[in-house]
Amino acid sequence: MSPFPLVPALRFALACAVLLPLTYLAGSTLLANLMPTFHWMIGLIDDHYRILHLGLAVQGADSVIRLDITLQRPLLVGGHLVIPDARGHAYVTTLTGHVLQALVVYWAILFAWPAHTWHEAALRTCCALPFGWLLAAVDVPFVLTGELWALFVERHAPTVFSPLLVWKDFLQGGGRLALACTGGVATINLVQGIEARVRRHYDHSHIGAV
Repeated sequence: MSPFPLVPALRFALACAVLLPLTYLAGSTLLANLMPTFHWMIGLIDDHYRILHLGLAVQGADSVIRLDITLQRPLLVGGHLVIPDARGHAYVTTLTGHVLQALVVYWAILFAWPAHTWHEAALRTCCALPFGWLLAAVDVPFVLTGELWALFVERHAPTVFSPLLVWKDFLQGGGRLALACTGGVATINLVQGIEARVRRHYDHSHIGAV
């Protein structure tokens, strides 16, 4: 029997009701702790940039993640070569609310779907932070580098095709929430698979002992 008797829809609503204020209170701290990961990922995605600043900022009435860069080596955009200039820099932003919204949906799905045992529920809880970290890692760095690339493409080669821009547009067009939902379902299936394997191993060991 599931230790969580409430129906999934009600559990999802309750989870969101709890997670939203927690995210409002601790979201900035969570994202600040993820900045080293974002910094590292941006370098992996595109090493043409030297990061001058990466962190939380306020832009008008919005809380954003802001990335300031300058070119550190020549960048080829279409057929145009952009030469680094120490006097030049660019910055892009993404709303923190969009990133945190996806994390709330991901975690709410984990807690909304009934677990078969307390062990399964505990294992889901243990997976929540690392998988949430992974969700943010495939979001923020790609969106920010995609916005930077869009600046260069718009100026020098507006018709060029870019997989990075396609991925950025997907994330900003609802893909974040799609990934959150997919990640939640995948995590639940993974945990259920581990729980079932452990249970079979225990049953076989118990039978052998008898």
